[in-house]
Amino acid sequence: IILYDLYPDILVHTKTLPKLSFLVRFWKYMNKLVYEKADKLVVLNELMKNKILSTYKDLNEDKISVIYSWVDPNKIKPIPKDENYFIREKNLKNKFIVLYSGNFGRCHDIEIIQECVNNLKNHKDILFLFIGSGPRLPSLKLYCKGNNLNNVIFLPSQPLSILPYSLTSADLALVTQLESTDGIIAPSKLYAHLAASTPIAGVSSSTSYLNKIINENNFGKCFRNGDSLGLSNWIRYLKNNPDETLKLGKCGRDYLLKTSTPEIIT
Repeated sequence: IILYDLYPDILVHTKTLPKLSFLVRFWKYMNKLVYEKADKLVVLNELMKNKILSTYKDLNEDKISVIYSWVDPNKIKPIPKDENYFIREKNLKNKFIVLYSGNFGRCHDIEIIQECVNNLKNHKDILFLFIGSGPRLPSLKLYCKGNNLNNVIFLPSQPLSILPYSLTSADLALVTQLESTDGIIAPSKLYAHLAASTPIAGVSSSTSYLNKIINENNFGKCFRNGDSLGLSNWIRYLKNNPDETLKLGKCGRDYLLKTSTPEIIT
């Protein structure tokens, strides 16, 4: 069994269901039966493994393997902006693009993003590009509309054939998770951004896997949930220091090539 996210934990930690509800208790009971009968469990990082062991205390630790996410660096790789048709088509020229791509899910910190958009509304050369869908997207759109924020573009989820171009349109990628979701999700979208050689602005708790991997490998910077001012200032710093942006992006792709290609993971 491969576990990309831990349920029903996500539903409890995002306050979708109460911890003692019948559905949550029944779900955990079924998990216990299935996990014990499984030959192997695969999780995406050590925090997820520890979370399972602390929840299902009779489970044999030896049957849990940690296998990280991966991306094919031959399919997603850096593309110079002047050769990227997506930038021309979406009128993104001469902008510092801050990209959030993927699921706007219940586990993702959207509040800090919308505050950053508001903080940087007067910086006409900084543009926030939001691509994807999810339950938290409507509230982000409503916030931007209600505050008359024009430094944003919203696009629906793009076909896989477009992904190499949309990802490489960015100067900075946002990867966020709520503080309460440590150990129950793993931000797999991170790896595609690394393949695109894009610096990462992470948002999470100080104990998260996201915080750990960014700080240890120098391909971006991680901010605590709620620190919209710190994130906004760093975005401005990178916009004014393109050499630093290139350096962080290169570190990210180098890390991916050393740790997270299909050949290495398999």
